[in-house]
Amino acid sequence: MKKKKILLVGPMPPPFGGVSVHLQRLLQKIQNNSSLTAGVFDGRRMKLFLNKDLTISFFATISYFFQARIIHIHLSHPVKLLVAVLSKLAGKKVLYTFHNQRKLKSFSSKMMIRLAYKTIFVADPGVLPINGIIIPAYIHSPKTSLLPDDLREELKKYNKVIVSQNSFSGKGKVEEDIYGFDIILDAINEATLRPDTILVLVDTNGVLRNRYYNRISELEKDKGIRILYYTHEINFPDLLVKSTVFIRATRSDGDAVSIRE
Repeated sequence: MKKKKILLVGPMPPPFGGVSVHLQRLLQKIQNNSSLTAGVFDGRRMKLFLNKDLTISFFATISYFFQARIIHIHLSHPVKLLVAVLSKLAGKKVLYTFHNQRKLKSFSSKMMIRLAYKTIFVADPGVLPINGIIIPAYIHSPKTSLLPDDLREELKKYNKVIVSQNSFSGKGKVEEDIYGFDIILDAINEATLRPDTILVLVDTNGVLRNRYYNRISELEKDKGIRILYYTHEINFPDLLVKSTVFIRATRSDGDAVSIRE
């Protein structure tokens, strides 16, 4: 029996964020289905991922698009409307997963809900549209990989490992730290922690590093604990395995995938 093709549209890792990890795992889950096959088109790279390593060019993606029966969009950028309209004109069934609750009332989001056959919300939107369903974004993956050598060796020196993460893309000006690093550093300033404690703040794009560099240096000196501001690519679930405490101090969120990990 010929497998039905699904074209997923959204980001793939790296960087490792909620949406990109969701799509990577969703792709794997679909590929393990006997009646379905899928690819993820990542517009940043202009490539189609058939698995986490194998990709094909943009031009080959066009052929895949016309063969696909379902177009499943995972974008927050307004370009999602263009993808949806083209898909509808080509006779495709459009699915839309709403990952960003902050943009629920935007024009592009309202139009996407109207255009989509089904709209998937990763968290309760309050008022569920007639074509809406709620499916949490978390997809379990039993596979783990080793942490980078430098980080793994650093963590071995400490008995208590506190971690947190932000997922800023680095695009646009960062006005508010919605991932709460400022809240965490305020708490560290007020807390009494043992010197065998390390706080690991993961910011793979380094967007907030300059904002907090001086403050981190002062806290390390005053509180006597190690604060590691980590700016390299990392598969965050691997770090969670090594952590004692995970802090998610976000001010705005959809489905907290890292909490579900």
